[in-house]
Amino acid sequence: MDGVLHRGGVLGLLEALLDVVVGGTVIDEGVKDSELVAQIAKMVQRAAGGPVEFNTERYYRPHYDHIRGQENSFPPGTNVSHEVTLSSLCALGPGTFAHIPMIDFLTPDLELARSVMLTQCRSHPWLLVSSGKSFHAYVGALLPFVAITRWLGSLLSIKAVEQTIDHRWVGHSLRRQAMQLRVTNLTGYYKVLPTVVHEHIPKEPSGQLPLPGSEPVESDVLTPRLEQVVGFFR
Repeated sequence: MDGVLHRGGVLGLLEALLDVVVGGTVIDEGVKDSELVAQIAKMVQRAAGGPVEFNTERYYRPHYDHIRGQENSFPPGTNVSHEVTLSSLCALGPGTFAHIPMIDFLTPDLELARSVMLTQCRSHPWLLVSSGKSFHAYVGALLPFVAITRWLGSLLSIKAVEQTIDHRWVGHSLRRQAMQLRVTNLTGYYKVLPTVVHEHIPKEPSGQLPLPGSEPVESDVLTPRLEQVVGFFR
């Protein structure tokens, strides 16, 4: 991966909250050698046609009784009280923001998850990632900054959505106006480190068909006011 990660590169006001991945290289100890993050970065930057700055966030779990006494088994310097998530919010240039389409599946059925992805995103590249109990998905495309609500709404129209998509994740994403998916297993709380189990490379060039929810409307812009972005992380 090329580039150097720095804090606050996208949103200087959020230095204490965000780690920023520039060109796909991560300084956060939890993900700096992550093959998954590297693969996602490469796919998204190919879709963008140039450099993209990605955001990661840490979240802390309240109870770690299951790993007491095992701290020495983790890499030196690793803080085992937190996990790292990749955010959908990314920067394409100074003041220009977009979202990486993501999905948090509820179903443990790989074939069902693949079927949903082929229905939603057949003409775009995507990665299906095992999270242990179910799957995460990342799409090699970019949503207009304001189209995240329509993308998440399109997920709720999927057949048997209650058994297929994690609707609580959809709700959290709508509230934050940003999607997040875990890319680490630093705490040992989860069954596995998220790992790619299927990569879709479309036969036709990506972009031939719009992603659900990404169809342009009059109000769509990729350059929101900075206060709009900062507000999502309060």
